[in-house]
Amino acid sequence: RSHQGISILSASFELTARDIENDMREELGDNFYRLNKSFNRDDPDNPDSRLDNSKAENLEKLQRFAEALIEEQDDKIDRLCDILQNKVYLDQAHISSRKALGLLSDKITETTGTKELNQLYTKVVKYSSDLEGIKIPEKDQEVFDLCQTLSERHKTQLNSIYTAHHNDLMGKEQNKKKGIGKYFGWLGGKKKKKKPSNDDAPRSDKVQKKDAPPRKHP
Repeated sequence: RSHQGISILSASFELTARDIENDMREELGDNFYRLNKSFNRDDPDNPDSRLDNSKAENLEKLQRFAEALIEEQDDKIDRLCDILQNKVYLDQAHISSRKALGLLSDKITETTGTKELNQLYTKVVKYSSDLEGIKIPEKDQEVFDLCQTLSERHKTQLNSIYTAHHNDLMGKEQNKKKGIGKYFGWLGGKKKKKKPSNDDAPRSDKVQKKDAPPRKHP
C-alpha cells in the first residue's frame, strides 16, 4: 500500500481493466456492456470487498448490493436480455434451417428425372414463400414444414443444388435419347446394293452371245 492507503496491486488491476474496457468499447461500440458498482468503505450497509469473507451477514450485504446494481442498470440489463434472447432464437432458427436444407437436398438429389425434379422444386419455391390461409395437401406437409424453416441464405444454397442436379439429369436424358436414336437408326438403315458382276449379267445376253453366227472374213 502507498502512503495514502491505496493498494498498488488494486490500482494496477483497475488500470488493466480500464485498458481492456476501452479496447472493447472501440471494437464493439454500443454492443459492449459493463455493469460496475463501487463499494463505499464508509457505508456500513456495503459488503466487505475481501473475497474470503463468507459470513452470512456479508453475503446478505452482497445480495442487497447486487439488487441495487440491477435497479440502477435496469434499462441496460433489459436491453442486454433482449439481445441474448434474440441471439438464442437466431441460433435455434439457423440450426433448424440448416437441418431443413439437408433434408430437402436429399429429396432433390434422389429424383431420377427432370419432370419429377421440377415438380418437387416448384413445391419448394411455393412453400418457401409467405403463404396465408393456403390448404396444404397431406402428402406435402413434410416438405411444407421444412420449407417454412429455410433462411434466405439456405434458400439460395438449395437453388444451387437444384440447378446442379437438374443439369446432371438433363445431360443423362440427352445421352439416353441419342443412344435410342442410334439404335433405331441402325434398325431402319438401308442396306447397300451389291454391284452386279459379269457373272451376274442377264442369262439372255449370254445366250445371244453363244448363239450369234460366226463372223465372216472377206
